[in-house]
Amino acid sequence: MEPARSTGNFNRRITVADSNNIITVLDMNAANSKYQIFDQDYLVEFQAVLEDLKITVALSSLLEAPWPDTNALMSESATMAEIAKIRTQGQKISLGLYVASGNGPWQYESEVVLQNQGGSETHVPILVPFLSSNETLLMAGNFRLGVKIEPKWNQPLKLNDYLIVKGTWRQIVSFSKKKDDDVEMLSARIASLELAVNGKLINLPANTLLGRNVDAGIVAQIPTSQFATPAMINQAITNLVGGASGALDTLIELAASLNNDANFATTVTNALAAKAPIANPSFTGNATIAGQLNAGGSICPTISPLLNWGIDFATGASTINLATQATYDLATGSGMVVIYDDGDGNFNFVFTTGGAVVSAASTVSSSIVAGAPPSDKVGIFYNPGTVKYRILNNRSTARILIVSTIKMRAAS
Repeated sequence: MEPARSTGNFNRRITVADSNNIITVLDMNAANSKYQIFDQDYLVEFQAVLEDLKITVALSSLLEAPWPDTNALMSESATMAEIAKIRTQGQKISLGLYVASGNGPWQYESEVVLQNQGGSETHVPILVPFLSSNETLLMAGNFRLGVKIEPKWNQPLKLNDYLIVKGTWRQIVSFSKKKDDDVEMLSARIASLELAVNGKLINLPANTLLGRNVDAGIVAQIPTSQFATPAMINQAITNLVGGASGALDTLIELAASLNNDANFATTVTNALAAKAPIANPSFTGNATIAGQLNAGGSICPTISPLLNWGIDFATGASTINLATQATYDLATGSGMVVIYDDGDGNFNFVFTTGGAVVSAASTVSSSIVAGAPPSDKVGIFYNPGTVKYRILNNRSTARILIVSTIKMRAAS
């Protein structure tokens, strides 16, 4: 039977919809499916070559790459260095080339770097990444070629971008008639093997099976102690299970109990690391307290147990030298304020929320009060004009006050 000669071409447009996938652009297995009808009587051989492979590039979303600064007097190495500089500095995408045999897995072959060279389209030959210039790529009859936009420089295709991968191939298909004596020879070898096996079966001793002798490479009588019997396999499974409960005695049940998380230990460790310790916790965000807030075993008297409080921030102690009749405004927001008079040692612990100021019953001071202060008192009250809580020194002398605040907000 005379050889069959055939040629073909392919043309595949790649758009943003094809991102993150390997796209098959050439499938010789599909192209040669018409020759399968000859497999029964002939040995079919394929000699195929990929003659041309190029890309039409339209990348309007990328900045146009500048022309390299070259001239006719530059050496080839200097010219290539200038081209490489443009390729390194300009915006670009990476097109990966993949090959496979039949239905086998894709194998990464090489990379083509593409840039916006100006104009609506540019044409780039890409057969060179496979072979030297002016050569062709030999292919098997089940050869597949695929391409993929690689996330290498974080430059995916955009809506109006596209690539067109196209090329041509040719092949010669040869047919060799299968010989009848090949079948006869195979039948003779099978008959000979049957005689050999039957000879081993004669007078087979107890506790012995037929198997392949690893050292001699022939069929031999081998003691059953060298085989894995059903009882041995069942015992191995029992040892593996080790008395686990029925809900956790299979691998799929164990995987489900771990939420099918291959990094379960890391997941748990990271979750625990995000939790505040019981001793000396440190919060970086807003902390919400549901229910009552206890300090030293006692419930703070002016915080409702029905409110959730979030801590916005806490300040260190601030020393304020407050002249008589002078004022000092605190930041806005609900919270707790501790005021200490460094002159006479008096202090007060107050709660400020919703424009109200209330002293904690156990800390009421005779000289520091909640509200507008009477004569010879220091007071803290809400000033609606500035929308802030204000400290006023209504005493006859200047006071040195040490003020600490914990700013809070009612979450509910």
